[in-house]
Amino acid sequence: MSDSSNMRIKETPRPKVVFTIRLVIKATFIAFALSIVAYIWLANRPAFVMVVTASTKSTTVKFVQPRGFDNLREESPDFLVEAAVAQSIELDLRDVEKSLPGATIEFSDTTFLPGRIRIRYGGRVFDVMSSQIIVDGKDESWLPTRDK
Repeated sequence: MSDSSNMRIKETPRPKVVFTIRLVIKATFIAFALSIVAYIWLANRPAFVMVVTASTKSTTVKFVQPRGFDNLREESPDFLVEAAVAQSIELDLRDVEKSLPGATIEFSDTTFLPGRIRIRYGGRVFDVMSSQIIVDGKDESWLPTRDK
């Protein structure tokens, strides 16, 4: 027996295999790049805004979501609270405890903004999320509105 019978001939990869491997590598790179862009976008979005409106008879609270891709902003209905404020104010929800006397943040996760924040204010509990608002345990819907 000769030594040549034991030797294997190297085969060159078929063009379809090379194409498939290159395609998988490119797709993986694109998916990685898009995930980084999405992370940066989610981590740097604006936060929710809390609008406290004072009047002589009552005080109301409303929440506003950051503008979305469709240029719509969503806002909550007005909620009556048992609190007295001297003037109407708009607050970033991340700063509400420092800027609004009587407000307490019970839970906050702003890893990806706008995040989720639960606030106790004026005898009520507001759990504010992108998908919904829960006020005193009752689900409330966001209302779409165009910027004025």
